[in-house]
Amino acid sequence: MNFVFIRPNQVLSPYIERYWICESNTEEETYMPRILPGVGMDLFLHYKSSFIVEGKGQLPSSHIIFSGERYSDILPMKNVGFIAIRFRAAMFKNFTEIPFSKLADSFLDVETIWSRNGKKYFKKSQ
Repeated sequence: MNFVFIRPNQVLSPYIERYWICESNTEEETYMPRILPGVGMDLFLHYKSSFIVEGKGQLPSSHIIFSGERYSDILPMKNVGFIAIRFRAAMFKNFTEIPFSKLADSFLDVETIWSRNGKKYFKKSQ
């Protein structure tokens, strides 16, 4: 797996810790890390297969991951490719009206978070 980490510009750095890109370079199943509670909130934009989370099923192609009090396991998968945005602690509240307490362990998709605008701007290309 190839990982690339990018720092945000000066304007966004108070809100965003980093952008990160991950892509598998083989056709073999890749084991993804366990999502631990309290690690941070990430917005994932998948351009290949989206995650399958144990107990939740396949996630939408664009979604958040934030574990409040319990861990979640992403099942092994092929064809990994995504761009993610890691938000600083509690800074996601500046980008949505959804209460922070409702975001934990919800795996919300961008359409739920930002309605039609979310779907329009983060639509997965076919």
